[in-house]
Amino acid sequence: MGLFKRIKNIIRSNINSKQSFYNNDCYSDTNFENFSGNFEDSDIDEQIKSSLKPESSADALEREYYANLELPYGADFNEIKASYKRLLKKYHPDKFYGNPQKLEIAQEVVKKLNIAYNYFEQKYNK
Repeated sequence: MGLFKRIKNIIRSNINSKQSFYNNDCYSDTNFENFSGNFEDSDIDEQIKSSLKPESSADALEREYYANLELPYGADFNEIKASYKRLLKKYHPDKFYGNPQKLEIAQEVVKKLNIAYNYFEQKYNK
């Protein structure tokens, strides 16, 4: 996968995660109040409310980090580490020393990779 295609995928995943997060207005708590009167069992009410709430910003951020590492959501730390090393070798800025435009883009990609990897290192206490 070329450098520009990788950047396009990162941007697309960031846009998609932000759109899905902000487009969940129909699941706000005010809609639940209007909707909850139709059920007799309050346990069912709570299950529906919890399943329809939009994901938290931490989940959205974690999904973005998985996308930056080109991994499916929920991958284990060994997969994260392998993907990080593979992508770091592929997009390291030293490879693009002769081309300033690609060098700048590679620096941004590596910065995102480092942020994502550091997040998962802290999460898994490695």
